[in-house]
Amino acid sequence: MKRRNVVLVSALSVIVLVALALYLSGLPPVALGAIAFDTVRRTNSPRGTLVADLRDAATVQTGLLMVNVALPL
Repeated sequence: MKRRNVVLVSALSVIVLVALALYLSGLPPVALGAIAFDTVRRTNSPRGTLVADLRDAATVQTGLLMVNVALPL
């Protein structure tokens, strides 16, 4: 096989394996999109920058009722 074909097949294999891992992770598509967005956003930040995402409370959804649960820090 030509070198170009080997690189192309390898790249496509990696993409398929990553897609399969994300599918099997059980995360909802919105969460996966948010993870991808945050990753791209953080790669554009200057070197040495520490970014921490903090939330005041976690939202638990049970049926039609939304409940805010305070998490201890």
